[in-house]
Amino acid sequence: KMKASSKKKDGSAGHADADEYPGYARFVEEATIGYSAMQCSRNAVFPTHLQGRFASCSPEHTLLRIGGGGNTTSGPGGSGTATWGVGKRGQLGHGNRDDESQPRLLLGKIGWGIRIVQVAAGGGLVRVAHSLLLTSTGRVLSFGTAQYGQLGHGYDAGKQLSDCLRPRYIEALKHEKCICVAAGELHSGAVTVDGDVYTWGEGFCGQLGLGDRRPHLLPEQVTLGGLEDECVSNMSCGCRHTLVVTEEGEVYSWGLGRFGVLGQSYTDFTYNNDIGMVVPEGEAGQVQGLAVRPPPMPAAQIDAAV
Repeated sequence: KMKASSKKKDGSAGHADADEYPGYARFVEEATIGYSAMQCSRNAVFPTHLQGRFASCSPEHTLLRIGGGGNTTSGPGGSGTATWGVGKRGQLGHGNRDDESQPRLLLGKIGWGIRIVQVAAGGGLVRVAHSLLLTSTGRVLSFGTAQYGQLGHGYDAGKQLSDCLRPRYIEALKHEKCICVAAGELHSGAVTVDGDVYTWGEGFCGQLGLGDRRPHLLPEQVTLGGLEDECVSNMSCGCRHTLVVTEEGEVYSWGLGRFGVLGQSYTDFTYNNDIGMVVPEGEAGQVQGLAVRPPPMPAAQIDAAV
């Protein structure tokens, strides 16, 4: 499944195919390189947006991929990843809630010789924290606080959202090959090799982009705002908002827009559940491809929640 951009450039209606082809070709090349590396090699070069994701930190903990070149595994059950910091929420993945003052290698529950290619640390002011790992095979693991569904595992057998003290594969994404993961304070996201975006966790500020303000305990694809037809290559989750970048360099944002963090317009406090493309040239910011807007939430109510 390869999705070409549906956008037409002004004044080029007669040459739409020629204008769109280079962008499509670049995506095919990057997707093929990433797919081949995930399947066949520990030494292959991943797409550029993976190269800088070897370290990630939250207010309470840090994740770091260690090792060099393709030698990023640590034998049976190893990960080539170290964690340290506050551990009381299980976000360090060592099977306990102990703090670690120095980097400690993450072992167990990952598999033999599994290469970790990206790490993401989530958390913030609500005193929750979780972690995401992306493997060379495109699988996603999560651990830490599960209170808001940000781990993506759903309810356990006892109908509880139980914290995970060790890395656990997200089964809802087992049929997807992911190339990017991101962790916010109460939500998480992933991008697949097909350019699709999945989000899960708390959504009361619209940060999931799923058209509502409910928590989603399992990953769901973001299709609103025309994003289903875009080839997304990278994403980042903020405290209460989310941004993605397409392979053509376009930026889409959604969620809580306080202090203008969505890049669509500046207001002191704006709740925006729309998925809109950021156009910096606009005098007040332009938004394209709007999703359905839910009933507005009073600013005072959001401020109290935050």
